Amino acid sequence: MKTKRLIIIALTIFAVNSVFAQRYKSKPINSGYVFINGQYISPPYHVEQKETGYIYINNVLANIRLRRIDTVPNPYRQDYLPEIPKSINKNTTYLQLISIIDSASNRSFLRSVAYYYHTHYKEKKANKKIKEFYESLPNMKTVKGGNGMIYIETYAEQEGHYVLVASDFIPHMYERYGIHSHYKTPTEKELRQRTEKEVKKIYKLLSKDFAIFFKCGEKQFNNYRAMPGKIFYDKAKRFYSGNMSYKENINLLYQMVRPGNPQSLDDILNNEHLKKRIMQFPGK
Repeated sequence: MKTKRLIIIALTIFAVNSVFAQRYKSKPINSGYVFINGQYISPPYHVEQKETGYIYINNVLANIRLRRIDTVPNPYRQDYLPEIPKSINKNTTYLQLISIIDSASNRSFLRSVAYYYHTHYKEKKANKKIKEFYESLPNMKTVKGGNGMIYIETYAEQEGHYVLVASDFIPHMYERYGIHSHYKTPTEKELRQRTEKEVKKIYKLLSKDFAIFFKCGEKQFNNYRAMPGKIFYDKAKRFYSGNMSYKENINLLYQMVRPGNPQSLDDILNNEHLKKRIMQFPGK
């Protein structure tokens, strides 16, 4: 009995160690420049994947490689046709119509309707059903067109003012997300391997002395921007020397952080360690 317990314990330890062994971490590297959401990260840089799909640099979350379709088999699936809200009447404007939210799906009412038809019928019939649904709405005066592009005219709008309603469910999406969809989410192993390739790519960019600007949010999948070191040195030196124009300042800021972020370039580059590295560089 004791022998069996020992074997079970040993296998458990092996399984736990195997999980942690999947965690990929690069060798430390001193070249390159890393900025995460406008914050300068000092080298040496350790680039690693901890949780599946999440890339950290020096233990700071820098990049998320998961897309919604990696975790949800069919993000467009709508299992029911929403009822027409009682609030819609002959005087409802198009702007009011598109602002109505279907509480069950947390999508707009009209998008929920469209996704229901797109995921339950073939393309031609789905587009026909969507047009028929628009025609059934009490505020619709005219509905023209078809094949995923219809023109609507409401009673509330100025006469002759048509609105183009174009489908965002483009033809190739029927194969993956339509009624006969067989799409499967990637396995844990596939997701880790894909993220590991990205870790290696980031490490390679740093080894070539690139400056990398990560804009990492809570949502899945984030992109980042890489700038050759010589270009970044030139821009940063002009900033520290007070020779950077206002337009250059704003352009560099928007490359480093999201538009609308309250930070300024002064907040980001006002770092003695960074300034010393930049000013020691001989230039082009």
